[in-house]
Amino acid sequence: MVANMKADINRQSSNSRADKGSNISRGLSLSRSIPPPSPPSPQAATGRAFFICGGVGCIINIVASLLYCLPVLSVFFQLYLPSYTVIYLVTYILFGVGIILASTGYLGIRRYYESGLGLASFILGVITAVGFLVYSSLVLMFEQLNLSYNSDISLALQLCWIVILNIFFIALILWGVTHIMNRRSTGKSGLSITTGIFCILTAIFMAASDTILAALFGLNAINSFYDFTFDYTAIYVLDSIWSLLLVTAEILAVILFFSARTARFGHDESQQVV
Repeated sequence: MVANMKADINRQSSNSRADKGSNISRGLSLSRSIPPPSPPSPQAATGRAFFICGGVGCIINIVASLLYCLPVLSVFFQLYLPSYTVIYLVTYILFGVGIILASTGYLGIRRYYESGLGLASFILGVITAVGFLVYSSLVLMFEQLNLSYNSDISLALQLCWIVILNIFFIALILWGVTHIMNRRSTGKSGLSITTGIFCILTAIFMAASDTILAALFGLNAINSFYDFTFDYTAIYVLDSIWSLLLVTAEILAVILFFSARTARFGHDESQQVV
């Protein structure tokens, strides 16, 4: 009887060990059958409001650029315009509104693609837009007071315009770099690169015009307010070139903002942007 009890105890212990072993083997087989987690896929951001605002701003900038080069082209083609001041005043206001809205599109690049360049482009664009709006107010005040063009206020307006063009030049360079660096995230790599190149080309010709204008400002200050004559043809040519390049860049930007995908990538390092 004692022998039978010992045999039963041995069978129970062997069965428990066998059950434990089978549970461990089943756990290992289940762990092998479970596939490893896949990398996170792009998650669609909610809405396209930022890019839509950016596209609308670019359209306004196109109109402003065409208006800006209209007085310049009238000089070459002997066109009659009733008032250059009104055209330029409307142009500055349109640039102010358009650049603010276009900068919202670059804020969308920050939101959708987590790009620091998008945030920097937005901030510098807002500064440029505020400069245009302030300058338009100063021009309007200048015209209302009927001040002479060789007055100190006129020279101050010229200096203000040179500063605004310099800020706009930096903003365009940053916009171009932002488009190029985020080309893969947009899903429109070729279009992004082309848009960025035209933004940078616009900035280059704008800088050339601004440099000549700054040199003239210095000569005017030295030579007692316009006591010399200078041929402004070079400035007219450069202004018409950069304004038409800006039209092209903004047309491309409109297409890009309206067609780019709005997706934020997870922790997949291959999809990270600057």
